[in-house]
Amino acid sequence: MKIKGFIFDLDGTLADTLPALNHAMNVTRSRFGLAPIGRAEVLRGINDGPRAFVERTFPEGTDKETIDRATEFYIYDYEQYYMETKTAFDGMKETIAEMHALGCRTAVLTNKANTAAVLLVEQNAKMALEIANRAYVLETGKIKMEGEAHELANNIEVRKAYLGCE
Repeated sequence: MKIKGFIFDLDGTLADTLPALNHAMNVTRSRFGLAPIGRAEVLRGINDGPRAFVERTFPEGTDKETIDRATEFYIYDYEQYYMETKTAFDGMKETIAEMHALGCRTAVLTNKANTAAVLLVEQNAKMALEIANRAYVLETGKIKMEGEAHELANNIEVRKAYLGCE
């Protein structure tokens, strides 16, 4: 059986988002008078979504209403810090380029809120077009253009409007 493609998780696979997770959780914890936690505690708490992360990093026995409020704050806080601390893991761009050279298709999956995922791509449009097979240009939530990523990357309108090229 020939492998035709790969689906990568954005967070923790392509991008090192642990610093943003840690920072946002500590901001949220501070809202409730709780001390900051470190990397090890974050690693033990992540997975299964924001609510589970809050439940695992707040004191045992915290009431449901507090967990609900803290989850809302955490989502807000994470969206505020997500773009400030994002870092692609070394070698990922080259690895994906090698996969494309071998004829493999790639896709990126994320459980992040649409806002955070779109913001990440908007802030890294050039890199996204370099590693993607297909791409979509959205304006006011509607698809304006779509096609092979390399074609959109060379499109004059896309280059001027989204890539800062003349």
